[in-house]
Amino acid sequence: MRQARTGAEQISDPGTRVLALTALVRSGAFPARTQRALTGQVLRLSYSIADNGQRSRALLSASAVVADRPQALEDVFAAAKSVVDDDERATLLCDLLSALPPERALEAFREMLKASLGRRQSGSFGGNPFYASLGSPFLLSMVARAAPWFGSIDDPLLVSQIVRSVRDVVRWWP
Repeated sequence: MRQARTGAEQISDPGTRVLALTALVRSGAFPARTQRALTGQVLRLSYSIADNGQRSRALLSASAVVADRPQALEDVFAAAKSVVDDDERATLLCDLLSALPPERALEAFREMLKASLGRRQSGSFGGNPFYASLGSPFLLSMVARAAPWFGSIDDPLLVSQIVRSVRDVVRWWP
């Protein structure tokens, strides 16, 4: 396992290194002290990533090993919400649903729905980007991707709020 740790720590791409170190922590093969050190390393590395999307993915990957640290989940949520590209933001928020506490998950779901109605850069001409609407297929794919989270909800009030969120989106739909 020492070789695996050394190999993971030598990966140059921070996002990939976070994934490798997280897998080592999840393996449970190290003594508790080493597990804590690796977890700290995963968090420090995740926070050091400048790109919001990559940082959010790294923190989301690490969230399974830091479930006892609610601030880490809040940081993941904040990073995901600040991603500029609507399609990437929607995907990150959807992936976060099961990790967040119910109230925050509902907020992430609403943000995911809004982002799913956005646009993505589809090319550029003369250095000027042009955009295309994400459209209904993307929104429906995000709702389908959220299905496991729906199935895990055991709170009638939360379910009614989700239905209300979907109805709101249908009303705004162009």
